[in-house]
Amino acid sequence: MYGNIDMERTAILLKELFDGSGYTVKDIQKILHLSCPQPIYRWFRGSILPSVDHLYVLSRLLKVRASLVFRWDTHLTKIKRRNVVFIVNASNRYTIAMTDIEPRNWNYYTMYISRVIHGVMQEMGYSEDQIGLYFKMSGDTTVTKTHGRKSVGGINRMVMNAQYFGEKLEKEAKYQWELSEYLNRDICQPEGFDAYGYPSELFKLDMERLVCCIVDI
Repeated sequence: MYGNIDMERTAILLKELFDGSGYTVKDIQKILHLSCPQPIYRWFRGSILPSVDHLYVLSRLLKVRASLVFRWDTHLTKIKRRNVVFIVNASNRYTIAMTDIEPRNWNYYTMYISRVIHGVMQEMGYSEDQIGLYFKMSGDTTVTKTHGRKSVGGINRMVMNAQYFGEKLEKEAKYQWELSEYLNRDICQPEGFDAYGYPSELFKLDMERLVCCIVDI
């Protein structure tokens, strides 16, 4: 369910979060309604990970801070004489390119964007439990201004790169898979990452952080 997670590293970081929280194992057992403390000790050993529901409660209990990984910037532009909406993750620059959005979709903008992100995460191989955890922890969808100058810079870079896309946009498809793949091969190092990587790789790293309940949930 959780993909290629470093269980040993996750166990160490979970233990550090617990130690800094002031809660005892008995406290956590009671809060999570566990019949015995053994699952918690297995988390600390790296034998298993908490369930999705337990991760949600733990993230709130341990006061894990909110993250840009839940924030997406959108930008409408013209590419090859087609209206293209870029949906760019504010944390890792992962980009989704959509074309020919129907007028009715603009009336339900936040719902439409959420469905697009959900569908792309399915295509990336995430389970419904993982996607559900992502949206559950993100909270209600709201529209805000762009998330700072660096986010704007990330969007501008993707728009510029799209101008050099050598293939034709797919006529019948709203989700431009090839264009999105092209954009997500642009190596970068957004704030919060200690090494360069492709946006697709950085998105997966952010998701691993989320599932591990380590940072930025």
